Amino acid sequence: MTEFLELPAENSVIRLNHYWLRDHCRCEKCYDSTTAQRKFNFMDIKLDIRPKSHVFQDGILSIVWPDNHQSRYDIEFLKKYQYHTRKPVYQKQYALEWNQAQIVNSNYAKVNFDEFSCENNSIAVKSVLDSLVKYGLAFIENVDPTEEGTQKAITSLFPIMKTFFGEMWTFSDTKDHDDFAYTKNFLPAHNDNTYFNDAAGLQILHCIYHDGEGGENLAVDGFHVIEQLKRKYPDTYERLVNEYQIPAEYIEPGRNHRYTAPVIKLNPLSGYPEQLRFNMNDRAVLDTIPLEKIQQFYADMHLLAAEIQNKENEWWFKLNPGTVFIFDNWRVLHGRNQYTGKRVMSGSYVLRTEFLSAARVAGVLDESQ
Repeated sequence: MTEFLELPAENSVIRLNHYWLRDHCRCEKCYDSTTAQRKFNFMDIKLDIRPKSHVFQDGILSIVWPDNHQSRYDIEFLKKYQYHTRKPVYQKQYALEWNQAQIVNSNYAKVNFDEFSCENNSIAVKSVLDSLVKYGLAFIENVDPTEEGTQKAITSLFPIMKTFFGEMWTFSDTKDHDDFAYTKNFLPAHNDNTYFNDAAGLQILHCIYHDGEGGENLAVDGFHVIEQLKRKYPDTYERLVNEYQIPAEYIEPGRNHRYTAPVIKLNPLSGYPEQLRFNMNDRAVLDTIPLEKIQQFYADMHLLAAEIQNKENEWWFKLNPGTVFIFDNWRVLHGRNQYTGKRVMSGSYVLRTEFLSAARVAGVLDESQ
């Protein structure tokens, strides 16, 4: 007994699974188009369900089911959501990898904050989102160099992610938290929140005051690093993706955050890099790798770290008061040079789901990404 229904379409045949068709009925009884939610009980559909009858006419498939429920489907909807149709969409590569020489000559967004204040700010918003998707970073300029000004710039794009650091945070080298960021020391390239189950999708940094020297900011494209590692050391790449589960932790009085996951995470549909978890300072005790694999793990991490620290991949720049730096924390590693004097930074995090939602709404990402 076949579980497919076949329809003619443009010199080909569309094969549609019976259960899929019943599951995707879009009538008012089955689907709330306002909330985009199904309204029926999934378990009420029998696994061996088959149409009682069907008619395909003028681009509309009409089905009567065994319980006399009626469903109608537009052929364009059916064609759009065929697996072979969607596969190229899922596998589309939006990110443009870069090294230092490439990013300085690229078209990453540098948008004046005044453009967000005008009535039609969609162009400015889309420019920032497009830059974040393509390059993993963007800048907003002429922002008031205060925590309030920073917050205003961020919330013109996204809601703010609340963590134990707060929603907005303003810090210098006073030790408000047990973290290396609260010092004047050099900070190597790293990703934040490797100890969170859901690391921040975006990070925002704004230098609102500095009366000394140094403190230059560092950015490295983690996706470029991953692809270089894959090309040069394919076995190392495979192990970092599939073998090693690396624990990270954040501990201070009253808090104990811990998460264990691979260093490199791939998108399950496209196979492209989705997240890099690299923070050598926040690693927990390594008790997740068998003894016979530990030496190989350290050798593989040396190769990854060397690629991250490759001077050709490091982009150094100076953040001055008034310029807000937004970057993809799942992709772009960031760091900081040591500095003198008083230096005050303001910033926050944004959930990855909020970032991707905004990008889809703006038409920068396909609805399926």
